Amino acid sequence: MNRRFISLFILSFVLLTGIAHAQIPTLSSTGLNLNASTNNPIPGQNVTITATSYSADLDTSQISWIVNGKLFQSGIGMKKLDVKAPPLGKELSIDVNAVTSSGRKMISNIVVGSGSVDLIIESDGYVPPLFLGKIAPVVQNKVTVIAMPHIADSSGKEYDPKDLVYKWERNDSVLQDQSGYGKQSVSIKGTVLPRGYTLNVTVQSRDNKAQAKGSIGIGYAGPSAQFYVNDSLYGVFYNRAIKNSLSIGSSRESGVRVVPYGFNKPSNDIGDLSLAWTINSTDHPELNTNESIIIRAPENSDGVSNVSLSINNTKEILQSVQANFSVKFKKNTGSASDAVTF
Repeated sequence: MNRRFISLFILSFVLLTGIAHAQIPTLSSTGLNLNASTNNPIPGQNVTITATSYSADLDTSQISWIVNGKLFQSGIGMKKLDVKAPPLGKELSIDVNAVTSSGRKMISNIVVGSGSVDLIIESDGYVPPLFLGKIAPVVQNKVTVIAMPHIADSSGKEYDPKDLVYKWERNDSVLQDQSGYGKQSVSIKGTVLPRGYTLNVTVQSRDNKAQAKGSIGIGYAGPSAQFYVNDSLYGVFYNRAIKNSLSIGSSRESGVRVVPYGFNKPSNDIGDLSLAWTINSTDHPELNTNESIIIRAPENSDGVSNVSLSINNTKEILQSVQANFSVKFKKNTGSASDAVTF
């Protein structure tokens, strides 16, 4: 008798903080330019501001750095300033005064803000009920990424993510249909070419006074299959995975369920999956729709049998896997030997 286990599906997710920062607008007068080591620092991140000029020798110039109206440092040839990005909603206004050896004066200004974006990745690949942890996206899965921005107004109050404008980019291509006001998430279906990519998001307030950026690399793995003991009274023991072998006890039989991790399938059905079970290289096509089986040891026999399973998605051709385990059994009486049966 074959058993099918009906399970609930809980989508797993992983929270990842990408390269996420907030905009640094730059102002410069003719002759003196200021460049930041990052255009979008997170709060507390070290930022190096560098002064350059194509029309004057800054190495011999007297350079003064003024942060929020206070002199921070001054000296000859002092072309760099190290600061920490301010908290959310705050800014550092940095003025630079340079006087060359010939008496020429140059000024420039740069404003440093801060922000961050957390990125949540969700894959629609199958996992068993009450699954905890994370599963990497599998080839031809649909991946949904949700942006959780942290940018604030001048009072320090964070903007509601629903009131921000999002620009999503896959590598260097803007996802126009999924970008815009309030579009906090993006969904991308895996193709038959399982190439990784970088997903970037730029988040702005409607008045463009606050901005943050996030970036994360997304790659694909292959699906996998894991066998579990399926008890007739207690159900599937998801904490009792069959690693390499299963010993049949005095009951002389055991239920086994396979979990096709990462496949595109419904939570309570095999969907488009085809399952090919074999024992000692003998096919059992009558089980091609069964995720749960019963294994029975032959009477008066002992030995080892090899159980193999090939799983293929008939619509998503890259989703396939092969797995196997051995079944060990001992005879009660006699000396005959045979294979286990389904």
